[in-house]
Amino acid sequence: MGINLATPVAKIIAQIAPAAAIFPPATADLLVLGKRGAPGFPWAAMSIFSAASVIKTCVAAAFPDWMREIFKIRSDSTDSEIGLILSLVPDYNNKAKLDLGENGCIGVLVKNGTQQAIYKLDEFTNHIVQDAPEFKENETEIISRHRIDPIYFQKHNWLNEVLSLLTSAIKIAEFIVLLCYDAAGLGLLSALSWLVFFIYSLFIIIMSNLSTSFRNQHNRTIDVVVGNLPRFGQPGSGGRRICLGVPQNQRRSLLWKPAWIFGAAVYTYSLVHGYALLNTQNENVIIIWTGFQLLWLFLRFLFFWLAEDADKPTTIPPSSKVYSDLQDFEIRKIQMLMLSLSRCQMNIHRRGKFSYESDIKTHMKIEEDLRSGSISNVLDSMPECYSQIPQELIDNDWEIPTTMDDIRIIHVIGDTLLRSACWLAGTTHNHDMLYDACMVCVESRGQSALVPAARVLFSTVPRDPNYDPDNERIYPRGTKNEGPSKVEWCYWIPASSSKWLEVTSTGLKVFGKSAGRNWVSEGDIEKKLQGPLHISFNSMKDIERIVEISMLAYNDLKRVAGVRDK
Repeated sequence: MGINLATPVAKIIAQIAPAAAIFPPATADLLVLGKRGAPGFPWAAMSIFSAASVIKTCVAAAFPDWMREIFKIRSDSTDSEIGLILSLVPDYNNKAKLDLGENGCIGVLVKNGTQQAIYKLDEFTNHIVQDAPEFKENETEIISRHRIDPIYFQKHNWLNEVLSLLTSAIKIAEFIVLLCYDAAGLGLLSALSWLVFFIYSLFIIIMSNLSTSFRNQHNRTIDVVVGNLPRFGQPGSGGRRICLGVPQNQRRSLLWKPAWIFGAAVYTYSLVHGYALLNTQNENVIIIWTGFQLLWLFLRFLFFWLAEDADKPTTIPPSSKVYSDLQDFEIRKIQMLMLSLSRCQMNIHRRGKFSYESDIKTHMKIEEDLRSGSISNVLDSMPECYSQIPQELIDNDWEIPTTMDDIRIIHVIGDTLLRSACWLAGTTHNHDMLYDACMVCVESRGQSALVPAARVLFSTVPRDPNYDPDNERIYPRGTKNEGPSKVEWCYWIPASSSKWLEVTSTGLKVFGKSAGRNWVSEGDIEKKLQGPLHISFNSMKDIERIVEISMLAYNDLKRVAGVRDK
């Protein structure tokens, strides 16, 4: 009498089947993230092997980028296929930005006026950006203008994608065979997740081709700057790429989110109930089911290596321009990128974002006007620039005109925006000196002027009355401060060869009537530098040098903003 090996083998398979779900992902996680486009989506759910990885990847992809970072559910696959990009404006993702660190940001992008920081650039976008030339300091700036390739979009028409999608319909064979062995329930559960992925993939293909005609593609682009970004202590001297009109990765659109949400839910349900049902089947069904899982695993590998890579789109080589050759709409794009770079620095600045309230208000006004089209460049809302406060704004006796309310600061262009302009222009100014540089818009008697200035953030913590001046604690540039309630701004704005307007903030606010304003001499400033401010400046020459740097940086800002000297 022969020994039937099918029964013990089937029992072993049924016992170890759950282990197949934690099989290394290899290609499954990349397929579910769309590396082979929408047609590859259902192939991720074909085999039980790597099911746990597929579910985890779906959950991670469905979460907003900042939550992926906070909950540590990022992976190399999600970073490469959909990237890690955080919005610059809201504060709810500050925890993620702090976790990523001040050196984590590699670029910024602007999409339909929305400013975002790039921490990981997806391969689709990176493939296009890397085709653009880069430039370094003291080199002629190069701006790459990308164009959509109509042949590429004709090649990827819906019929080709549907035919590719139909290759996964071979999964139906498993259901038919199991149905013949009275295991329709197991066959249905095994095919359920594939069916959901298949239907949604078809929906993605249809919607993508309806909404992304060649004409509409021009409205679905992003503007990108990547490189060694400028920040204090790091001037950003490496290569940089400025790319306008880059086609956006559709997998970052809302169209794909429901696919990952529903996919994770259905796959989890079918996986749990499928294993429970598998243990009730006879040995023949178990062996047949296992054979199909191995077959689908092999075919999934085969599809992955034969299908076209969705991360390598065919594009027309970008055209290159310099700032002086840009059209008006391109200049506005550059300016939004410059403002985004500035915001990016504020979010991770060692001074703390709270220190830049006045700068942010100026940013918001400029950004709003640029989006609405009411101004053509960032300086349209600013008055004429002078090297010092013009005589018509002040009295000859250097007293505050009429009352203290007659002169005030109404706008601030701070160090982050000036540094961004210098970096985009490729100039080699002293970036550490830019730390205290700024341009201020001074208003008096209905007239206003833009003037270079120096500013410091000083500590308001009272000194020990028995302090030793030789051992006084000094806060060098780049040192983190003691918090918003213990620091204030002090601005020095030149008014003549020997007189300066000193403006001290109240609650870090320098706009309006609350800020303290006084006319001071160079001697007064020297005493203050060596006295109560707790800062690292040594002499009046430091202040004068910063004012000079402010003016040089402003000239770079004009060039990047497309302002032509009259």
